[in-house]
Amino acid sequence: MPLCAQPIATFSQLRDSIEKEMENRKIPGLMLTLVSRDSILYSGGLGYADLEEKIPVTGAHLFRLGSITKSFASLAIFKLVREGKLSLEDKLSDIAPEIPVQNPWSDAHPVRVKHLLQHSAGFDDMHFTGIYNREGVEKHGVEMVQLFRNSLYCRWPPGTRFSYSNPGFIFVTYLIEKFSGQTYNAYVSENIFTPLGMLRSNVDLVLEGRPGYAQGYNYQKGTYEKVPLFAINAAMAGALNSCADDMARFIRFFLRNGISDSVSLFTSAELDKIETPETTLAAAAGLHAGYGYANYWSHLDKKAPFHGHDGGIDGFVSKYAYNRQLGVGYAISNNGSTGFGKKIPSWIVDYLTQSAPDPTLPAKSIQEQAVSPYAGYYRYYSSRNELFAPIEFLINGRHLRFENDTLYLSRFLGKDEAWVHAGNHLFRKPDDTTPSLALLKDSDGKEVVAGMRAGYLERSGFAWIVILRTTLVVALLLNIILIPAGVIISMLQMFGKVPRFISRLITMPFLSAASLLAIFVFLMKSLGNLAGLGSVNFYTVGVYVAGLLFMALTLISLIRTIGDIWSGKLIKLTYAFLIFSFCQCCLLAFLVWGHYIGLKLWVY
Repeated sequence: MPLCAQPIATFSQLRDSIEKEMENRKIPGLMLTLVSRDSILYSGGLGYADLEEKIPVTGAHLFRLGSITKSFASLAIFKLVREGKLSLEDKLSDIAPEIPVQNPWSDAHPVRVKHLLQHSAGFDDMHFTGIYNREGVEKHGVEMVQLFRNSLYCRWPPGTRFSYSNPGFIFVTYLIEKFSGQTYNAYVSENIFTPLGMLRSNVDLVLEGRPGYAQGYNYQKGTYEKVPLFAINAAMAGALNSCADDMARFIRFFLRNGISDSVSLFTSAELDKIETPETTLAAAAGLHAGYGYANYWSHLDKKAPFHGHDGGIDGFVSKYAYNRQLGVGYAISNNGSTGFGKKIPSWIVDYLTQSAPDPTLPAKSIQEQAVSPYAGYYRYYSSRNELFAPIEFLINGRHLRFENDTLYLSRFLGKDEAWVHAGNHLFRKPDDTTPSLALLKDSDGKEVVAGMRAGYLERSGFAWIVILRTTLVVALLLNIILIPAGVIISMLQMFGKVPRFISRLITMPFLSAASLLAIFVFLMKSLGNLAGLGSVNFYTVGVYVAGLLFMALTLISLIRTIGDIWSGKLIKLTYAFLIFSFCQCCLLAFLVWGHYIGLKLWVY
């Protein structure tokens, strides 16, 4: 059902609803194109491309579309495959041995071209030092890929699970250049943009000072702040700049089964392949919904699923989606940094599909004997960023149980998710039209839960994760209590209200807790400024120094507390601080295991 009081039946209703939501979400301007197979329903925009100059968004304004670029990278590779210059099955070690990839499973599970395009190589995502181009000079060839060499290692056997990785598409960019003999900019312009009639679009790196671009904004504290057009080392992972008019032509190319201006650029069969996930265990188990060749399934809760991609880059959030069977699609981009939420895309799809028939969604009963072995606890094991994998490992696990022909997944401090059986160990959300979750077993016979809504979950023991979570939660609570308590006791001690030995006893634990707080504050400040993450600045150095201080102060606190107990001093109170020191050391061990202690963000 539409997420508004009345169903949206006309474009004026759709436009009015979107404009109200733009005001609610502080979106300055919106690129919008709505198309059918036979016509362009709307191509233009709402709001402002430039707030200061009061310039309305038009169909010609260029927006930064971020990862939507990957869809064009996929088309470029498919074009090279058509020309016989490479194959999706090619091993990277054969066709690009000059780019070293660390793969412990290379004999049985080599990294192939298709794994790059479907994010199933197992690569880590971008490290911070490689994201922004600080020189303003674009790199090509091996030099471009070397910027992300620290991400080009397989964290699990390639071709087993999906994990989004921008460096994989930097590698794709290199393959485009190597096998075309052109820069990726030139090849994509000549072989994709021009044949599609996307004459304003580009994948250029340096944009500052160029006319025709929408200005990105960030809404903070009641004001809109301009976001500079930062040059990023995205290449065919995220450098696309396009407009509503050009994106209308791109979407109609899909709706017309690969035909643009009466010229067949790709076949319907090739587009079917582009839309199909093929390289994961979930896909092998029969799960069709997921990430194809830079083309993923969305709007599963609507009358029919859509295909496309989304994108995010400094100052802009974007999405395109289409359904070839229904013959409709759309593209949107906002220049306000915030996402669209559920409402705007949902309203657009409801408007475009209002005349489509409602689907029939029969639920299939669950054979308890077949699925009961899958009940239990599963750990999350497909992190996009390895830096955050320890945290996701700790909190993103799921409990799986079956009840009344329904599968339930529950997460730490979250609500249960219900899933309806769709047959063959595939499941869908109750309101979805397509299954997006699979129960399967890996090559070792271990139970696995996989799908685009859940990630990749491996069967795991639960008792020890409860102990770890409990210990770390207790440690964090004690830190929260100790910091204000330490401040109060220090103030009281200045006025002679607290004995000196109590002040001495609390000093080291207090400093340990304060340094932990400093790590968190510095890290949040660093993550809030992505452009500064890969450089030496007050906050990135603060993360490093605070981490080392936390380790030193925690260990000193433990040694002093044990020494006080050993000498027989203040028995009752020191035992309380011994418990704190133990929990603090557990927290320290977790941070060391996660490589957060001594983390140098400026070289990561």
